[in-house]
Amino acid sequence: MERKVIVEIAMTYLPDIGGGETHLRDVVSYLSKYYDTVVITMKPYQNRKERLPFVEKTGRVTVIRLPRPLRSLIYRNNEWKPLASLIYLPLLTIYVFIWSIIHRNEVLAFHLHGLLMSPLCILLKSVIRRRCVISVHFTFRRGGRIADSVVRWSLARADCILALSELEKENLLKFGVPREKVKRSRIGSI
Repeated sequence: MERKVIVEIAMTYLPDIGGGETHLRDVVSYLSKYYDTVVITMKPYQNRKERLPFVEKTGRVTVIRLPRPLRSLIYRNNEWKPLASLIYLPLLTIYVFIWSIIHRNEVLAFHLHGLLMSPLCILLKSVIRRRCVISVHFTFRRGGRIADSVVRWSLARADCILALSELEKENLLKFGVPREKVKRSRIGSI
């Protein structure tokens, strides 16, 4: 029998520390009880002495960590430069797209984390033809009308948007995301 996986996609994951990383850890812990789970992410921001492998498998969870070129420019003196991290979005997008084409028969669904991932969700949904869910961890001031339009258009085409708080749910509705797409979730199971 062929393996079937849920694919989690996020810019950051453990051992980086934060609300999004904790949420993703909880989602992966829950999903891996029922499904093989693949996490595609980037290497940690923090300067670490230990070397994390490109692919790490533990039980039903496989974590793929892409390298972060120029990491020292993005994360310096324990200070993270969020806008500078946008240079990693194209790298992650290209890798996920190629990985998904190669493994398309294994994929049950995609779960992407963050507003910036919404265009990737639509690309994967269109090409791979699998369910695509987006978790919104926080909203922020976006990049103008064009960027807002792209994100709004993408969110409206996702299968489901999981808001991790009532505030996020209200922000998404105010942003123009259809009410039937937005679900309030603490764990974010698919």
